[in-house]
Amino acid sequence: MEFVLGLDVGTTAVKGLALDRTTQSHLSASCSVPLIKFPSGWVEQDAEDLWQAVLSVCRQISARLNPDDRIVAISLSSQGGTTIPVDSAGDPTHPAFSWMDERAVAEALRAETELGKQWIYSTTGWFLFSGLPLNHIAWFRKNCPDSFSRTTHIRFVNDFILARLGGVACMNPSDASITQLYNLNENTWEEKLLRQAGITEHQLSPIQLSG
Repeated sequence: MEFVLGLDVGTTAVKGLALDRTTQSHLSASCSVPLIKFPSGWVEQDAEDLWQAVLSVCRQISARLNPDDRIVAISLSSQGGTTIPVDSAGDPTHPAFSWMDERAVAEALRAETELGKQWIYSTTGWFLFSGLPLNHIAWFRKNCPDSFSRTTHIRFVNDFILARLGGVACMNPSDASITQLYNLNENTWEEKLLRQAGITEHQLSPIQLSG
């Protein structure tokens, strides 16, 4: 029998579901992922924990398949707004900044002053929020210069996992929008927002339609 494997890489757990061609559910699995919380309101995750949880879920489901069964496709969903800086090998240069993280309040106020809340909302589809990548990256650049200098790409949960599963990193418009670096009207990374964060388009994954 042929299956599609659905993966949900969430904030505190990775869940998997194997469906047949009639969309009937056959197998499921899950694996928890820890959050690293600080009294200051900082919230981080180890991106390698996310990856190992994905592997665990895939292995749990694969181990329960019959010898003639095979997984023919994988569909990926993930938490949005979590920032994962990586080096040229795709290894994290800093713990992931969770969307729950509250450290970049000053950066959000700066973005509001220099770009305007309404412009950011109409451009990205998301209200300005200190816990999203636009402000994570600006904070990271200012406060962790050594780690930032080793960072060649900024990944998010979906393209970080996708690159490791399939060897190619790309973003879909929905996940790109929540980064607050994307212009939903033009379906492209927005130069003004990239300058605000302090990165270039080449440090982000290309945008493709979800299918």
